[in-house]
Amino acid sequence: MMAKPAAAPGAESADFPAIYNFPPFFTLQPNQDTRSRQLDTWTQLILSHTAPASGTVGSLKQRLATADLFNARDVPFVNSNIGRKISPELGRAILDHMLERGNAIPCPSATMVPAPAGAKQQAGTRATSSPSSPGNSGTFSGTFYSHLLILHRSAFEWADLIERYAAEVGLRDTVLTLEEFLLGRETEDQPFHGMDRTFFKTVVAPELGRRNRVILFGSDDEEGLKFV
Repeated sequence: MMAKPAAAPGAESADFPAIYNFPPFFTLQPNQDTRSRQLDTWTQLILSHTAPASGTVGSLKQRLATADLFNARDVPFVNSNIGRKISPELGRAILDHMLERGNAIPCPSATMVPAPAGAKQQAGTRATSSPSSPGNSGTFSGTFYSHLLILHRSAFEWADLIERYAAEVGLRDTVLTLEEFLLGRETEDQPFHGMDRTFFKTVVAPELGRRNRVILFGSDDEEGLKFV
């Protein structure tokens, strides 16, 4: 079982948790509970190091090239103080975990690329990356998305916020332009105020559409939405 060290010698930055200086943190742990905590910690670490600029609400610029995990060369995927970098197996597990949690989605322009031989999907995890045939231990080699969009709030969380707001202020059957909804004075106190329009259409609106809560209409020049 991977235990947290009593001290974290050689920490590179106060931004890193103490466990970042513990070598087993960089290899996928066999114990299920320990692995779950490990993947949660890595997810939070990646989110903190891809945080959007102050004042940015939703952005398509927070991208992660999956090759950065599979071929770890840079911080946070490499810790030069202890001579460790994440294994391809751990990198794949982190990506699958972030996709399953909703903290990442495939970029619209992403292509499918071969996953390294060591980056196999773990048995029992949801197939998020077009797996091919099972390996000897029930894992998958397969392919993976070339780029992921990092979401500091998942599409589900954004949709929940907007759905609650719409119910509270009575927006059912109301038609608004995207500018009115995302930039209008009425939403200035809401977390989604100022959200990038393309981010809303790409990430949030599809989730609201799946719930049958919003219909988008119009062209790029004059786009609107109707709450249903």
